[in-house]
Amino acid sequence: MTMMGRMPEPATVLNPSTGYIAKRCGRRSWLIEHRTSLCLLAPLMVIVGAAMAWNLQGYPGRANDDEGTYVDRAWAMLYAHHLSNYTYFWDHPFFGWATIAAWAGLTDGFHRNARTLMVGREVMWLATMASCMLLYFLARRLNMRPVFAAASVVLFGLSPADIWYHRMVSLDNLATMWALAAFLLATSRKRSLAAVISSALAFVLATWSKETIILLFPALFWLVWQHSSKTMRGRYMSVFLAMCGVALFYPLLAVIKGELFPGAGHVSLVGEEIYQFTRKSSGSLLDTHSGTFAQVHSWIMLDPWVLFGSVATLAFAFCIKRLRPVALALLMQLLWLIKGGYVPYAFVTAMLPFASLLIAGVTDSLWNRSIRGQSAHRKCTIGLTVSTGPYVLRVPVAVLGLLLAVVIVPQWARCLERQSKVNGFATQDAAVEWLARHVAKKDTVVCDAYPWLDIKLYTKGTPVYLWQIDSDPQVMRDLLPKGDASINYMVLDPKSPLTFAALPGRPTLDHALRHALVVQRFGTIDIYKVKK
Repeated sequence: MTMMGRMPEPATVLNPSTGYIAKRCGRRSWLIEHRTSLCLLAPLMVIVGAAMAWNLQGYPGRANDDEGTYVDRAWAMLYAHHLSNYTYFWDHPFFGWATIAAWAGLTDGFHRNARTLMVGREVMWLATMASCMLLYFLARRLNMRPVFAAASVVLFGLSPADIWYHRMVSLDNLATMWALAAFLLATSRKRSLAAVISSALAFVLATWSKETIILLFPALFWLVWQHSSKTMRGRYMSVFLAMCGVALFYPLLAVIKGELFPGAGHVSLVGEEIYQFTRKSSGSLLDTHSGTFAQVHSWIMLDPWVLFGSVATLAFAFCIKRLRPVALALLMQLLWLIKGGYVPYAFVTAMLPFASLLIAGVTDSLWNRSIRGQSAHRKCTIGLTVSTGPYVLRVPVAVLGLLLAVVIVPQWARCLERQSKVNGFATQDAAVEWLARHVAKKDTVVCDAYPWLDIKLYTKGTPVYLWQIDSDPQVMRDLLPKGDASINYMVLDPKSPLTFAALPGRPTLDHALRHALVVQRFGTIDIYKVKK
């Protein structure tokens, strides 16, 4: 015992005769230490979980048929034992739909759901719950107060834009979850080598879920650098980069399969990457007539608060050391939008958690007066000078909190209530039921990716994904040996750009449409019968 030292806590004392009691005390002290966080996070998880689950099966509806694609591929991995239900052409790494397949296998998902898409949406619900918890603890690791950490979860979990994209079966949701895990592990208070290795492996799983998440790598690297001790920094960063190299096992699979480089008679990883980098650009965000501008406008129409709020706080975030990597994560994605490359439909998904963190982090710092001096003048890193009294910066924070509680959250609640009355799949379900009654055994049915698996499992027909027509030699050889004469029915949405974007370069599909009659119509979905 020393007079100057601190007495050890009873929970840390290990005695063979009282080891169990010490362990129990340790758990009790952990609960006491984190009681505020637990009291805030538990009800938040219930609220976000309920909001996500409320009409999960009906909203959003048929917005992007990538949802069907990933669920179809998960089914193929589980039952056909292939990487895809059609030729796997290295468009995305397969860990994302392997996760969906694992959940379906554990819960018998493809046999207990009347609509197979729900298997994927259940996984998205779980991923969102995990992301909310990871986001909260990441905020706490970045020294935010519990209230502001909870605010980041509110912004991330309840915004209409988040609800829209979190519910949809998207690889971006899974990649974002793993990326948040990587950021959380990088901020481990132990600053151990194990934390660095775990962070790198989590980011590898993120890239194996969706490759576009690689944009966050500079931010994660900076965060690992910040949270490494100076004496061990060189070693830790070397190990971090080496462990990130595990991602190269994905191209190794292409090497083993003989599909690394383009060649006759097979798909290739390099060929697909060339296509991705040379495909038609969505245009720059700065061009008001571009696809990127229209895409971003659709995000803002869902909810402007989080996106505009994060952009407004971005410069302030670079003034705060602990928030700089988070600010860089958002900035890298904003620069991609401005650059003018191809922007995927769900690109905003990985922006939303960092946008929420920035808003919560900057307001936390304003409340704490950490970006200014206690008295008159102090300069931030970027040269910003402020001159304020000791508590004046808390006024805008209080106003923002009041705005969130009185205006924004009630507005979100009303939006959620309106969404709860929408069944975006009613027409598709009706079309599948009609096919189950009228399609004969082995009839070929052309469709988009949304109803593909339902048609396969719940009708006698053989579905063919319209994007494989004239582009997949195996499909043309095995399913459409007589070209359009092999097609019996088509289930298509003539008003959807997702459907008829497939027409150019597909003469078989075009010829079938020219010789088809609409025999039934369900809302926007037409069922065609092809004349022989």
